[in-house]
Amino acid sequence: MNIKRLKSWMKQAVVRLWKKSYFVSSEALADGRATVGLLMFAGAILSCLVFHSAQAQSGRRAPKPIEVAPVPTPSVDPATVPKPKPTPHLKTPVLVASYTPASIDVSTLDAELVQRTIIQRLGESGALAPRGSEEMRRKDAEKTARNEAETYVVWLELENNSTYGSTLSNRDNPENYSLRFAVFAPRTGRLKAQGQISLGLYRRRSIGGIGLPGSRPACYPNTSRNLDYALVMGAIEAANRIISSFDLPLPPPCG
Repeated sequence: MNIKRLKSWMKQAVVRLWKKSYFVSSEALADGRATVGLLMFAGAILSCLVFHSAQAQSGRRAPKPIEVAPVPTPSVDPATVPKPKPTPHLKTPVLVASYTPASIDVSTLDAELVQRTIIQRLGESGALAPRGSEEMRRKDAEKTARNEAETYVVWLELENNSTYGSTLSNRDNPENYSLRFAVFAPRTGRLKAQGQISLGLYRRRSIGGIGLPGSRPACYPNTSRNLDYALVMGAIEAANRIISSFDLPLPPPCG
């Protein structure tokens, strides 16, 4: 039976009983028997109502949950995922200037050979950005560095150590020359590194006037002159010391 209909029927029954009990004789009311019967009947009705309500509640079943099929996660091919671009590494700018005193017999071509070789070697470090400069004295190089905000200044000078005059044989002999270098810091002009390299250490040996192959890297200038070979090798050594002064590892030549 519908709960709502049962409640409505019981409400009507109670009303009918109440009306009926209104006309009970005064003797029965005085006796109290009609009132007791009325209360017992109402209690029975209420018990039935509670019982049917409990039955309805126990018989009601919870609705089954709706099963939703899981959505598959799309697979991502690692090859199609764009890789983040590496942050460009800022290179340290370096200005390379040379000076050749007029008192020694060294051509400007020899000085330029040393300057180009050092610029090439410093660029192989990957962390330095060298560029050439016009000829300047040491004090001018220091002054230039003080006026620079970020650029280091490398100063080079060829020296003639010969005491036998300026004959042709002496000019082409590497043992008569040395290469001096200095590195000045920007803004302050303070000396960061300096050194002197004897070019006689790189004298190319020869047999019968024919020069033997040396250890010159293939990507650097190759000439038949003993002095040119020594200038290139001495410049590479100077550049290596300059690179080390920046706490950088020495890169492979021609890398």
